[in-house]
Amino acid sequence: VPHRLAAAAAQSRGIRSASAWAGNPPPQNAAARLRFSAIVAASRFIRCPILSCSKAVKQEFERLGVGLPTRSAILSNAIDVVDIVAIAQRARISRTDYRPTIAMVSRLDVIKDHATLLRAFARVKRDKPNAELWIIGDGPLRAHLDAQARTLGVAAPAHASAGTWR
Repeated sequence: VPHRLAAAAAQSRGIRSASAWAGNPPPQNAAARLRFSAIVAASRFIRCPILSCSKAVKQEFERLGVGLPTRSAILSNAIDVVDIVAIAQRARISRTDYRPTIAMVSRLDVIKDHATLLRAFARVKRDKPNAELWIIGDGPLRAHLDAQARTLGVAAPAHASAGTWR
């Protein structure tokens, strides 16, 4: 709703182009999907394209069946992979205490599927006992993920910072 109001206000002030960002797919429950269908239809009416963060998110919006606004597109998150690889290689060379580390920065929400990551990390720990998993973020699943980490035997020691599972 806020993006429709902002787009309509912008257009009334002479701004020729406005768009909305979709970082997550529409919810799966029927009532919420109906609401999202109305939002997408209204966005089409006011000519406010929806920019999705991935092909999967765009496809979910298309599955609503109301048609996306003209010029809707995918605008992937931009990450300079070459630069990140170079930094990681320099860090590896300078390390003397190699410890495999997996890190994820995100909101602790069902859609991010941290549960699968924790299960996979428990398997990694069998072969690499000194491995670490850092999940950086907060959200409604914090307590559940902490409990899952304890059940899997990868919970952080009491002195570790929140979100670090070893």
